[in-house]
Order: sequence, then structure tokens, then C-alpha cells
Amino acid sequence: MLRLKQAQLHQSITEEQARLDRVRARLRQIEREGELPANEVIVRDIPELRVLRCREILSHTSEIKTFFERIRRATGTNPIQTTGPWIALYWEGEYKTRDIDVEGAIPISEDGPQSLQLDDERYMQVGILPPVKVASTLCHMVSDADVRLANRHLCAWIENNGYAISDGPGREVYAVAHQHDKTLIFEIQLPIEKHM
Repeated sequence: MLRLKQAQLHQSITEEQARLDRVRARLRQIEREGELPANEVIVRDIPELRVLRCREILSHTSEIKTFFERIRRATGTNPIQTTGPWIALYWEGEYKTRDIDVEGAIPISEDGPQSLQLDDERYMQVGILPPVKVASTLCHMVSDADVRLANRHLCAWIENNGYAISDGPGREVYAVAHQHDKTLIFEIQLPIEKHM
């Protein structure tokens, strides 16, 4: 009975922590409204990109940072000339915290390398990201709750403005990525098409 009670308390703490994270994210969003255009959405066409890419299924969002650290270490050992910001591609339509199908992509030129060794078993291989029309917004991320809020806002904007999310992965583009205090800022891009 004590083990059952322990499990119930642990579940309750987990739920309350998630609720607290959502409240903190909303408070940060309200505080930032005077600093940057809050939740501004831009529609644009992204051209075809030649990239080095590697795709994995990660068991939890906490592994995303480790996944990109492996890529960063490999590029530190084997420097490559990039032609644009790094990209994370998420191959499932909805935001998930478990079993995440993610791909890391580094834009490179035509004369860039054909592959990049990550470790003893894994390589990034050259490939092409097709052109795509996206709706995009900035995400100011301190916790996963911030990413959920930004994605929810972007999806609502898409629906309310006569678009639909099209096939293809969502992207996080680190062109504007920088640390400001503990906040990571990057661009979320969702593929769209005009709603019929």
C-alpha cells in the first residue's frame, strides 16, 4: 500500500510540476510582450537546401540536446563550411515529449563533404531538403512549455488565416539562436498550404 501511495504522490508531483511550467511560461510570455513583437507570424518560401543530415528516434525531449552536442563535437573535430543555420526537423505532426523522430541538418555548399562521422557507427550523409512554404514564429525557450505554447500559437494562426499544415517535417531553425540569460531563441517553421 505504501508503494501504491508513493506512485500516486509521484504522479501528482509530476502533474503539478507540468502545471507550474505552463504558468511560468505564460508569465514569461506576458513579461516579454514589451521587448519583442510577441508571437509575430511570417509566411515565406524556403528554398531547396543541400545539407548533411542524420535522423534518429529519441526516447525523450531531454535527449535532443545530447543529439545536437554529438553533431557539434563532430563538426569541431572535422570543421565544415556551412551555408546557413543549423536545422532540427521533427517528422511527426504533433508536439511530442517521447519517441521523437528528429533529424539534424547542416546546410552546406555543392563542394562540401559527402558525409560526416558522428561516432563509430553513425554518419551524417549529404541530402536535399526540398523547397517549402512555411509559417514561422520565434520561440523564446526556457522550458518545454515555451515550445508547446509557441507551436500552439502558430497552429492557431495557420488555421485562423486560411492555411492548413501540409505534409513534411516541422523545423526549428537556429539562425537567431542565442542565449539571453537562460533563454534560447530560435525560429519554428511549419509547412503550410492554402486551405481549400
